[in-house]
Formats: sequence, structure tokens, C-alpha cells
Amino acid sequence: MQHGKVDIEISELQKQATIEAKNKSFVEAIDVMKVALEKVKKSELLYSDSTYIKVIPYFQKAGLYTEVEEFCLNELIPSIRTAFHKGMPQRCIETREVHFFQYVSKVYDKLRLAAKREKNGVDETRFIKERESYSRKWQMLQPKAQQIELEKEYLEACDVFGNNIDEWPEVIKRQFNMFLQKAT
Repeated sequence: MQHGKVDIEISELQKQATIEAKNKSFVEAIDVMKVALEKVKKSELLYSDSTYIKVIPYFQKAGLYTEVEEFCLNELIPSIRTAFHKGMPQRCIETREVHFFQYVSKVYDKLRLAAKREKNGVDETRFIKERESYSRKWQMLQPKAQQIELEKEYLEACDVFGNNIDEWPEVIKRQFNMFLQKAT
């Protein structure tokens, strides 16, 4: 997919948020990032986790630490889930969930860092547990997701190359060797 007009706008807004933050205008940086994140919802592209978590330290530095977790739970995390369902429709639900869990673990890691800066040990410990929980989820789900995606690719290869495996290119045979052994 190509960058559209909205993606250029998102890039400009992210740059503006950085400028605001460098000028110690953290509330303005938050506001600009909120606009950027709303535009991310309209994009056809999938954005990196850094796009989403960039706003978290701005809350802490603006003296709005008490609001950041609610923002993440009510705005950021649902937006991430929607982005993966919209941006990866060709992938199995397990693959989308792996990516979602990876991003959410990074959200909690950034929240942990904000709590540490606030010297809030209770929140820091809680965010560590959440980060670890989401990390375990994606690590446990990833092998299943990879297997499902490989099975889908194998079926596509059967459609493309036909049922006569002897006529398949060697590189394709090696890639799907596990399935070919089952078939014989």
C-alpha cells in the first residue's frame, strides 16, 4: 500500500508534536498526537508501535500522569486492535492477535517507564505484570499463528502449482516439506 494524503498529515503532526515537546509544551504535544492518532484510524497503512506510544511520556511530562492509563485503556489500545483487524484482513485472527499483544505489551512498558519516573512503585509493578502477561500471550500464540499461516500458504501453493508435487519448484517443495511428507 502507498502513503496517502492522510499519512503525510500524520507524519507532519508527529513532527509538530515533537517540536511542541522540545519546547516543553507537553499539553499541546498531547493534543497534536491525539489528532495524529485519530488520523491513523483513517489510514490504510499499519503504523509501528512507536506511533501509538509516543504520546505516553507527554502525559507524564505534562503532569497528567493520572490520566495516561485511562487514555491508553479507552483510546490507544482499542485503536491498536482496530488497526490490526482493518490492516491485516488477509491474516488469520491468531496472527493479528500476536501483533496486537506485542503492541499492548509495549504500551504497558511505556506506562511502566512513566510510573518509574513518577516514583510510583505500585503502578510500576502493576504495569510490569501487564507487560509480562501480554508478552506471554503473544509468545504462546505465535507458533499456532505461524502454523496456520503456513497451512494457508501451502493451500495457495497447491492452487498455483497443482496437485502433481513432482512439478513444483524445488524451493517450494522445501518450504512445504512438512506438508508434503504428510500427503505421501
